[in-house]
Amino acid sequence: YVYVMFIENLRIGGMGFSGSMSRDAVVNNVNYEAKYSIGGGAVTIEYTLPFIKKIAVSVGTLIGGGVLEIDLYQNSGSFNWNNLWQEFSSGQTNNISHKIQNKFFTLAPTINADIPVTRFIALRIGGGYLFSIGDNWEIDNAKTIGGVPSGLNGNSFFIQTGVFLGFFAF
Repeated sequence: YVYVMFIENLRIGGMGFSGSMSRDAVVNNVNYEAKYSIGGGAVTIEYTLPFIKKIAVSVGTLIGGGVLEIDLYQNSGSFNWNNLWQEFSSGQTNNISHKIQNKFFTLAPTINADIPVTRFIALRIGGGYLFSIGDNWEIDNAKTIGGVPSGLNGNSFFIQTGVFLGFFAF
């Protein structure tokens, strides 16, 4: 982040986030796997509370975008380049994969504490709540998919930690 000098105690920055998890199983010699992931980025706008000394406590918001993705796979685990093209042209296959995506706009109120270690190093701990706005789900080659549960979204509480390097004036 950087302090905006024309508004005292206001700072603007940016951040990225991501996470994923997967589950897999083999049933009757067929591999099944589901991967769930989220990623995105945002501009950060924070106001550092001037009446708190020794640490920088700030309230702010993240404004940006992201994508939720679900990848589904079913296959025998045995592949050959030539067979892939034969399966594709014939329509006869046991190998299935789908990519399901929801691109969304995000808004997240935050509160953070930056603790100075030295004049050039600070530790951050904070949190917020990410609101994802947008529920236009697409599958495979950008085809609309309906019936997605409304609870499947990026809305979530989050914790952020980190080490900041720079020149700190608090």
